Formats: sequence, structure tokens, C-alpha cells
Amino acid sequence: MDIEVRQSVHQWLDEFAMCVREKDFSSGRKMFSEDVIGFGTWTGRMVGMEDLLISQWSNVWSKTEGFEFDEDYTDFWCNDAIEPTQCTVAALWKSTGIGEDGRGFERKGRSTIVLKRHLGNEWRAIHSHFSFFPHNNLSG
Repeated sequence: MDIEVRQSVHQWLDEFAMCVREKDFSSGRKMFSEDVIGFGTWTGRMVGMEDLLISQWSNVWSKTEGFEFDEDYTDFWCNDAIEPTQCTVAALWKSTGIGEDGRGFERKGRSTIVLKRHLGNEWRAIHSHFSFFPHNNLSG
């Protein structure tokens, strides 16, 4: 895969993580297509950027600190190695959640993000799915 393509995807992830850490909804919104479809913790299916922002981001970002993707566990597949127009990202993430009592606790999870090239060759997410790691699902 072309190094510039790889760097552009990692840059998108870094910028989005910074938006979450800084609770910068406006900049985060610009990184997503207005007709995005999202899945997340707070609702099963979100249609459109406004729904994603209200139903998921506003509930999660305000109670999150130190959000980051784990580059060691980030994989992506693009529809073309040299000049892709779409890319699917599977990445692990971690953050500190802030409980009702104000105390922090470790949060880890996984995400799937589908990126599509828009005008100016910038990536915009057309789908995102963030979820926590399953707990005790394999124990009888």
C-alpha cells in the first residue's frame, strides 16, 4: 500500500482522536459525511450527522478523557492501493471514562470506520461503529 495513503488514514485517525479529547464537535463533524450511518453504545443505529452528534457524541465525549487509537492494532483495507476512494479501518481504542462520582475508569474498545474520499482528496467517514470490548462473554 502506498505510504502516502497509509499516512493519510493515520492522520485522519489522529485528528479525530484529538477532536474527541478536546470535545471539538465542530471539527469532528467536518470529518464525517452529513449522511453518515453510525452504530454505538447509546443507540443502535444513527442516520445522519446530526443524529450521530446528538445521540452518541454528546453523551460520550463529555465523559471521556485521553481518547486515542492504538496504532499497533489498527488495520485498514482500501479499494485501491495507489489511489483509493474508499477505505475501511478496524482499530482498537482506549480512553478514561468519567463516572457519575467524577472518578476516572479505564475504557477500551474497538471501532470500524469506513472512509470515503471527497473533494480535495480528504477522507470523510460514511460509517462508524464504536463499542466496548465484550466482558465475560465466553464464560459459562
